[in-house]
Amino acid sequence: FTPFIPPSEPAASTGSGLSATMEQPLWQWATGMTPSIYGVAGIISGAALVFFAFLGFDVVATTSEEAINPKRNVPLGIGVGMGLIIVLYTLVAFVTTGMVSYKDLAKQENPSLATAFEMVGANWAAKIISFGIVIGLATVVMVLLLGLTRVVFAMSRDGLLPRGLSHTGKHGTPVRLQICVGVVMALIAACCNVGILADMVNIGTLSAFTLVAISVPIMRKKRPDLKRTFKIPGNPWVPILIALANIWLMLNLSVLTWLRFVVWLIVGFCIYFGYGYKHARLGTGELEVGKQE
Repeated sequence: FTPFIPPSEPAASTGSGLSATMEQPLWQWATGMTPSIYGVAGIISGAALVFFAFLGFDVVATTSEEAINPKRNVPLGIGVGMGLIIVLYTLVAFVTTGMVSYKDLAKQENPSLATAFEMVGANWAAKIISFGIVIGLATVVMVLLLGLTRVVFAMSRDGLLPRGLSHTGKHGTPVRLQICVGVVMALIAACCNVGILADMVNIGTLSAFTLVAISVPIMRKKRPDLKRTFKIPGNPWVPILIALANIWLMLNLSVLTWLRFVVWLIVGFCIYFGYGYKHARLGTGELEVGKQE
């Protein structure tokens, strides 16, 4: 596929012994392959790392309770939003790699989109792009904060977390929860490495999307009586393909990311079996599947 896909090259060692092993993609470590960059495998590894750039479309579904005509607008919003993102990201990638060599860009310290314009002498454009990035990140943080609070709110309302977290203010929104989650997010961002956080977001989100994809054909089979406002076409093959693609992306994340993910899962299981399992409204009989309050 050269020159459209750069030929595979051995990866430069970032350490020795255990340190180098921890930075390998899990599938390369499991199969004993030599770590490499570029090529088809490199593209997939890169896709797993930048997956977080596509996050946000799930917030449309998370906030569906507050949407007008969700049956129509939620699928439409997700489809149009993802389509625009894919087109824009692809165009940006074409322009960037057309201006400067990807190898030259990789040699720069902390390279970004603005760096490519600086390398060709368009410093004015680099400043505009940097300003746009800051504004864009601010809006992304607000949207993701909105989605996260709605998830925690729903879990609290269902009894998986303390019920007090689902308290709403006079406008019907979880104001206290929004502030608490915002403070926690700010502290984590200030104290933790951004690269590590990005990897954890990637593997956590991919695992969640995988479980959602797997649950679609299972719920279609077990509960055909449930009212569904939207049905994914191509069931069960489309959900299965989605789950396999997500798992493959997860396998391209580093061994160290997987170890952190396992620890995080253990913490989650402790919270669930220590509190959520005993207090969940679905388990106590307060709430039935498919019944509306």
